[in-house]
Amino acid sequence: MAANKKTESAKAKAPAKKSESPSKAKKAANSKATASAKSAGASRTASTRARTGVKARTVSKSEDEFYGESGALPFPMDDRKDDSKKKRIVLLSAAALLALLLLFFAGRGMFSAISGVNGSKRPSASARNNTLALAQKYLDKGQYDKAMDLLNGLLISNPDDEEADKLLDRAIQQKKESDASAAQNIVVQPGDSSYNINIDTDEITNALREQNERSQQMINELLERQRQSQDAQRAEAAAEKKAAEELKKKEESERKAKEAELAQKSAALKSKISGINEKILAGKADLNTGNIDSALSNFNNAVSQLPLSEGEPAFSASKYSEVASALYEASVNEKDPARKEKLNKAVINYVNKSLSVNPSDPVSHYILGMNYQDTNQWEKAAKELEEAVKNDPDNYMYYYQLGRAQYRLKNFAAARSSFESSVKYNRNFDPAHYNLGMTLKRLKQNKAALSAFRSAHTVNPQNSKAYLEEARLLQDAYQDHKGAVDCYNQVISLDPVNRSALNECGVVYSSMGQYAKAESCHRKAVALLQPGEKDPVTYYNLALSLYQQKKYADAEKYAKLSYDQKDAVKNDKSKADVIYNYGLIEDAMKKEEQAIALYKEVLALDPDNAKTKTNLGVMFMAMNPPDADMALAFFLDAYKVEASFELENNLGSAFLAKKDYANAITYFQKALKRSPKDQTVRFNLGKCYAEAGELENAKTCYLDILNSEPNNFDTYIELSKVFIALKDLASAESYLKILQQKNPTYKKAEVDKLLAATSVSSNER
Repeated sequence: MAANKKTESAKAKAPAKKSESPSKAKKAANSKATASAKSAGASRTASTRARTGVKARTVSKSEDEFYGESGALPFPMDDRKDDSKKKRIVLLSAAALLALLLLFFAGRGMFSAISGVNGSKRPSASARNNTLALAQKYLDKGQYDKAMDLLNGLLISNPDDEEADKLLDRAIQQKKESDASAAQNIVVQPGDSSYNINIDTDEITNALREQNERSQQMINELLERQRQSQDAQRAEAAAEKKAAEELKKKEESERKAKEAELAQKSAALKSKISGINEKILAGKADLNTGNIDSALSNFNNAVSQLPLSEGEPAFSASKYSEVASALYEASVNEKDPARKEKLNKAVINYVNKSLSVNPSDPVSHYILGMNYQDTNQWEKAAKELEEAVKNDPDNYMYYYQLGRAQYRLKNFAAARSSFESSVKYNRNFDPAHYNLGMTLKRLKQNKAALSAFRSAHTVNPQNSKAYLEEARLLQDAYQDHKGAVDCYNQVISLDPVNRSALNECGVVYSSMGQYAKAESCHRKAVALLQPGEKDPVTYYNLALSLYQQKKYADAEKYAKLSYDQKDAVKNDKSKADVIYNYGLIEDAMKKEEQAIALYKEVLALDPDNAKTKTNLGVMFMAMNPPDADMALAFFLDAYKVEASFELENNLGSAFLAKKDYANAITYFQKALKRSPKDQTVRFNLGKCYAEAGELENAKTCYLDILNSEPNNFDTYIELSKVFIALKDLASAESYLKILQQKNPTYKKAEVDKLLAATSVSSNER
């Protein structure tokens, strides 16, 4: 019985983690050795393939991703960008939907045509109107399926499109009525026959209606999941938008209070302040209607009345910064590049005017800092935001944006301080908690980072990003697989189409040995790929989860897809892993030629790939007769790179095949030292001692095995041979009879022959 220690290929990704876990970072180190220590047999010197090196892979989002990337507070912003953008699906005709349903109930579990994470944006107004018009034409012509396809596409891009929703309901109803009418009776004209054949099709009609209803129900469920995902994204953006509005109201309230106090000094002063404010208000109204030139004219007229006779320079600075704030808000929301540039120039102009009369004006420094952030000038942004904080030291938003700039500059200690200050002044602002967590993670302060992420989703239970980062920390830093899975599933419940969470959750399930659950996650991630989108890692992970379940044919399909897209992987070593995985599965399917060709590709990219050299060595050992010389060449070359347990056992096996007992014993002993409880290696070492004539050592090995594995039947046979060689026939006979009692039919011919030998030798004596 061959050793065949086919150790695992799809372990959860666990790159060099620090074990500061509170309780759960214990089990990983021993899994490699114990996985293969179960069986022993007479031919146990067969080599073992290197299966541990290939890991399931995750594609994590950049740790530089923050809230609020698309705008700046305290001014209203666009919704924050997220990696889970709006998805769309390509809907199929009725026949294709039936096929899709069959696949669904066969266990595939997801639509295969769902668009990926980088899905398309909503159609423009003109494109939408054209689509509605075309759908109406299809309805008028009775082509209901085509109309429904178009309308479903619009609804998935925008679930709130009421006109498309109503037209879809009409299309469904008209199709039902048409199907029912057409299927009442089918009249067949059999050539020149003088009679009609009437066929009752009620059962068929009902089946078709149920099929369409099920199909539409599945589409509606997908639409609902889409809405859930979009709701989660909106909730994330809402925190900053709400904070921006609150801060803006606070600033306006403070400014009005100061102006009211100033206006009380004289009627003339009050009139002048009122005139300035009217012009600024008119300019803001112009901006709201998109009339930039008129807005600039009104703003210019307003500030031309400055300075006042009293309250300077603070009053003039506040008016300049108020205008700059309005212009900046408009520039953030402006899509046209030329208009945006015009607004930005005006922003800088008014900010400079404000700072020229009052260098300490915090709002002006803040606006300037945000303007630099928008153009990725992080050093300049940090400098201006530091001035804003210095002049308004209890403003949580200023600290927050300063922390973002410092993080971008990789000044993590300073960023931590800024985010902590932001949290101090507003504990209910979850983006600050989240970004504090990201910063602490970079500082390797994992316990504090976990606390920050948990605070973020406590403040805002819809904060899926905080759950995602908590999951990553629990898995990577603490090996808390269950905790990580719980957090990943929380992300998926909030954002059902988050491909990163699905992929990473599948990786953790693999590391827990729950390969069916891993497969489910990876299949859902695959279903979210857009047609034509290249994502070799997602296919790679699915192939590995299938390989672990010995679903080799299915695994081969996805490994081939990953292999075909390998050029999308930039790193040569990662690309080599994709190829190795495909080769590994071909190897498992006994497709030796294909496997060898793929292993050669791996070595061309990664000449020191020990796993590949190990598996090539195993293939030479599996020949009949074994080519031990070629196997040794591969094993020794791999051993220079990676002195692993598998390689030491393989080297012992190869040297034993060459009857080089000294080297064989050396490597078996090394392997046993790494894994003292591995009885397969102990068996191999015992056989090596026996062949080398070191019978007492062989006896010791075999007895040790039986002490821990009393049903290891091959060991009884090999031990009896040793006792016969030692002339201890009574012991040999005793162990053979124990074997017969335990398993009377096990290798009966060989056992009977050995018993006869003990009897003959006894009679001769």
